[in-house]
Amino acid sequence: MMHGYLLKEEVTADVRKGVKDGKTYAIKKVQEWEYAYYEKWIWKEVKNIDIQIWSLMNYEEERLTSYLALPWIHGWNLDQYQKSSNRWKEYSRLVDDLVSGILQLFKHDIVHQDVKPANVMWDNEAMCFKLIDFGLACFRKDEEYWSFGTPIVSSPEMKSLKMKKEWLIPHDIWSIGCTLFTWFCFGFNYNTDDVDFVQYFPDHKQFYMEYFDKCDPHLYSFLMILFQHDPVVRQKLFFKYVDVSNICNVGISCNICNVTPTWFLP
Repeated sequence: MMHGYLLKEEVTADVRKGVKDGKTYAIKKVQEWEYAYYEKWIWKEVKNIDIQIWSLMNYEEERLTSYLALPWIHGWNLDQYQKSSNRWKEYSRLVDDLVSGILQLFKHDIVHQDVKPANVMWDNEAMCFKLIDFGLACFRKDEEYWSFGTPIVSSPEMKSLKMKKEWLIPHDIWSIGCTLFTWFCFGFNYNTDDVDFVQYFPDHKQFYMEYFDKCDPHLYSFLMILFQHDPVVRQKLFFKYVDVSNICNVGISCNICNVTPTWFLP
């Protein structure tokens, strides 16, 4: 029992399942209280959910350890979900939900900074894909909270260590491309930190059509936008391609963009 939550099995090294008043939560351990508070603030801003946060003394490390009680999602992340036989059928939905989710963050001037397959989950109850883990997320105005996420989904400008404030949104856009391409390629080994995604995505339509013959050619064009090396061009083309005017306030994951009706061919 911790802070009124009955602790269940361990999900990851830093997350355990917890139950309180018949509801299930993800109890996340965060080393620094200010980061825990910052994540709570972002959940409140985006989802209007008041996350509980508390701190306990870790006597082994002689320091306070903070905890967050987050909404539990009944489903799987993309690392697990990509083994499903329905991956192709669900791909257009993934594109739609992931793009709409990131647009919802951008609307609040928030950047995720660590979009990757492990941080995208399928919610069995809401029947949609959702972005999770805002541990590295920040408001763009707060320069001191910029973070370097998983190297394999990091944009060229992030890897160059020459990051600028105005490039935070293009960085998330690049990471979306890495996530979509990873899932598209049937379990691509994105854990290898020295892999450059672009070398596996040549600008050649013949390669694309032979390898991905079940999908609409527009997907190729969309991925090429996400993988533009120039961050300014990447952001400009991305917002030109998606329907930003339809952003709504119902949550972080909803069908709002117009890029997917022709993604998947029956």
